[in-house]
Amino acid sequence: MKSIACLLILCAALCAAPAADSSTASARKSGKTPGVELAQALSTITGVAISPLLGVSAIGAWRYFHTPASQRANVSWYAQPWFWGTGFFIVLLAFVKDAFGAVLPPGWKRPFDIAELIENKLSALVAAGAFVPIFASILEPASTSWLAGTGFAAIDANSIASFLMLPFAAAVFVVVFLASHAINILIILSPWGAIDAALKAARTFLLSLLTVVSLINPWVGALFSIGIIILAWFIAGWSFRLSVFGTIFSWDLLTLRRARCEPKGTEHRAFTAARIERTPVRSCGRLIKTASGEFQFAYRPWLIFPRKVLKLPNTNLAIGNGFLFPVLLREADGKETALINFPPRYCGHEAELAREYAVPVRDIGAYKGMKAAWRWIKELISGKGSEIPAQVTA
Repeated sequence: MKSIACLLILCAALCAAPAADSSTASARKSGKTPGVELAQALSTITGVAISPLLGVSAIGAWRYFHTPASQRANVSWYAQPWFWGTGFFIVLLAFVKDAFGAVLPPGWKRPFDIAELIENKLSALVAAGAFVPIFASILEPASTSWLAGTGFAAIDANSIASFLMLPFAAAVFVVVFLASHAINILIILSPWGAIDAALKAARTFLLSLLTVVSLINPWVGALFSIGIIILAWFIAGWSFRLSVFGTIFSWDLLTLRRARCEPKGTEHRAFTAARIERTPVRSCGRLIKTASGEFQFAYRPWLIFPRKVLKLPNTNLAIGNGFLFPVLLREADGKETALINFPPRYCGHEAELAREYAVPVRDIGAYKGMKAAWRWIKELISGKGSEIPAQVTA
């Protein structure tokens, strides 16, 4: 599947090249080259996906100031001062938060990081629902002139362009946004402000580099965008699982859900803390203890595919009060291994969880907790963890 996607991306890039030579006479007279428009649109969508609010605001401001004063009242909504002015103000607030957050004690700026995470999601929805189709429509004249120049004048070129370009633009946006959004998740999960600043700086540098390269040469910018898209595609699974994990994590913290949580029964929301057979780390599902005493983890890949059930080891298990959230531990050969992570809603409810699952509670302690947190962060970034054998059933 990944190889097919890479092939489609490559084909899109190759189709842009002949468009520059096959443009119609009207395109030449207007001074616009269809191939260049394709390259610029691809770079624009990629840049907006990296930072939706900043990207939409910057392009909106550029459109506004490059429109004659007599026509500015008719520009699109994203080019109106009320939109891009508000967008720049929110971006400025985020910059101030990050600048002072690096020197603040851990946890002080976490509520603001959660607010920025929510803003990032909402901005992406706005961009995906309205902005990406606008820029996909920019591609239509280029595609139309190319189709007409290749002898398909009898075909409704606009319909074909819309059919091909809109799904492609949406797919590019979603894949790149997931990879970029992972940075916001890592910032919330990281207890150190210096790491937050480094992650934000890396994303800002990537966006700035893409913008500069695209302005210098649209074709080089398009190739750079294709490289970002391919990389984002190959880590899409990791980004998606991290996004789900971070969303539930931040929602539990934002709503103070642990104050209302009452663990009852033997089926609770959880995530894999290690790679179990072919099930990746941070897969979202439910930890179940059956009537026969077996521990199982039930989940759906990508949240929508057929349900799978993992049979976990059911000996030497315990609930540990982890540094960030409770965990299900298993001791083997004198070594403790985390099998399952619970969301923050269960913090402070370790005793209730242990009682429901009929396992003991184990006090990890501050030192072990910090050590486990550091190991967890390394596995979080790498996407790898200890391999745990298990039986997988459909």
